[in-house]
Amino acid sequence: MDLVVKERIRKENLTTREELMKIIQIKTNDFNRAENEIIMDHLEKIKNYKQELITINSDLEKLQKNFNMEIRKCSGSFKLDLSLEKGRIKEINANQELKIKDIDTKLSEEINNINTKIEGNKTQLVQWMYTMVFAALGIVLAFFRLLN
Repeated sequence: MDLVVKERIRKENLTTREELMKIIQIKTNDFNRAENEIIMDHLEKIKNYKQELITINSDLEKLQKNFNMEIRKCSGSFKLDLSLEKGRIKEINANQELKIKDIDTKLSEEINNINTKIEGNKTQLVQWMYTMVFAALGIVLAFFRLLN
């Protein structure tokens, strides 16, 4: 029977169990080798990705530090500008206060001058009125004397 099976295998160009086992073993070894190569390749890529991730994280931290530093610089610059602007506004306000006081002083002087002139004019007017009244009274008395 063994002979018949071997003859049939040879005629039909079939492989024997041993040959199949060898082919399976070879293919398994090839598959294992390919699997190991793929695993090694993936491990290498994972290692590279981890290294890239570490690099990116460190770059991100540097960027965050730089960003925070720039924010602090801008904030400091803004505070300085604000402080300078406050000083400038105070200076302008002080100048305006001086101008207002100067104008107030000038107005007070003018008002005092006008009041003095009014008082002087009032005095002159009263003198003229007294003069006119006494002159008129003198004329009226002279007229009564003439009539009497």
